[in-house]
Amino acid sequence: MNKEIILEKCLPDQKAHQHNVTLSIDEEGFVDYKVEAILLPHVHILQYKLTTNHKSGIPVITFVENLSFICVKKDGKTDYEYLESWNGKFGMDLYISFDEEKPKYCQDALEVARTKPTFSVFDIFMIMTVAPENIEVLKNYQFKIIKNTENPVLLEFDNFDGTQKAASPAFLMALLLKQHLKAIKNETGKKPKEIAFSTFAQLNVDEIKRVKKQLNESCEMLKIACTFLDYAELQI
Repeated sequence: MNKEIILEKCLPDQKAHQHNVTLSIDEEGFVDYKVEAILLPHVHILQYKLTTNHKSGIPVITFVENLSFICVKKDGKTDYEYLESWNGKFGMDLYISFDEEKPKYCQDALEVARTKPTFSVFDIFMIMTVAPENIEVLKNYQFKIIKNTENPVLLEFDNFDGTQKAASPAFLMALLLKQHLKAIKNETGKKPKEIAFSTFAQLNVDEIKRVKKQLNESCEMLKIACTFLDYAELQI
């Protein structure tokens, strides 16, 4: 019977957007690894594009994989800046955990996602892009993806009270966006009345339509206006 053995643990550099992990085994059977930090060049492109083309000055939230970034234009400034309290140009991992009565978000939810994964949800933006009839291809999650007569896609997860709960991607995204809005208000002193969305992800027309529809639903829950910026040159 094969048994997994943990040879070593490492915490990847959090000042990165992605990581490239290389494992190697030498002739004597010793295992070695190398973790390389990857930075997305699109982060700097976005800041330039917003400053040049987005004159309204409203906050912009950008998604890629399970990360989000917040760009704001502060009073008296002409350029958009990454929100430092949202990990600046490195962004935040969008996890939510439900192992306690009050949900935890982002970095606070990471440990729960690692140790009690059935209590966590993530990849919500990416799930929003997938057509309901194709959702079955997403199988590598500890939470379940289900449906009912009213909702073609629901994320089902373990709750702190011993029950199982289910919520739509739009509802879960609304919870995350509420945290974004709090961060914006705390750093700028103003609660935004409108926000804009963009993405580095390479999405086709149908995927963009699905994301726009659900982000609009999320913003309606929060009673805030929103728009979607289509910067094709930002996509990866």
